[in-house]
Amino acid sequence: MLTATIRGIVKHEGFTSLYKGIWPALLKESTQTALSFFFYELACDILSGALFNSK
Repeated sequence: MLTATIRGIVKHEGFTSLYKGIWPALLKESTQTALSFFFYELACDILSGALFNSK
């Protein structure tokens, strides 16, 4: 059933139509991952005292 749906989409709209809307999803995920990494590293630095004990 899924393959028939995919075939129909490709037949009527073209192969690239399968990727419509991928850019907003990629932008959301990459932004979320970058922010998660940033705040994780910040929390690690704060908890280890690196921000307060730097010389």
